[in-house]
Formats: sequence, structure tokens, C-alpha cells
Amino acid sequence: MNSESIPSINAATVYREEFDDSAILFDPDGDTIFGLDTIGMIVYGFIDGKKTLGQIADEADLVFDASGKNILEDITNFITDLCEKGFIKML
Repeated sequence: MNSESIPSINAATVYREEFDDSAILFDPDGDTIFGLDTIGMIVYGFIDGKKTLGQIADEADLVFDASGKNILEDITNFITDLCEKGFIKML
């Protein structure tokens, strides 16, 4: 996985926002549940099957004003985790 990789949400993934600035991802095929905090919700919202990891990191950098931090590495780790759990796939 590199900055040109394109993540896409698996069709079976269910996304549900909670009332406390969090969300839950559910994969009925794998019977897996994963919680997202506010930052995770924002980054997950950038995944559209068109943007590369680099583009997602650039958007996140604008939202979080993370200048000087290795945001691409953080985004890649987050996306890798979601991919391993079956919520997203790489195109």
C-alpha cells in the first residue's frame, strides 16, 4: 500500500453514526464491528473509491491542520486496519 493506492468501502459494510460523536462499522459477512471516533469518522468519510491515500491525507491535513506531522503514515495505518478487518478494499 502506498500513497497512490485507492481505498474503497466494501458494499456490505454498514456505517451507523451514534449520538456521542462516534460511529460503528459493521461487516455482516465477517460478523465484525469496529468503532470510530470523530477523527476516524472524518477520515472514513473521505473514502470514496476515487481518492488515493495521498489525496485523503492531503484533505485530512487541511481539516486537522496537521502540518509537520506524518499524516500520510497515520492515514495509511488507519486504512490498513480497516482493510484487514474487511470494511474496505484497495482498488
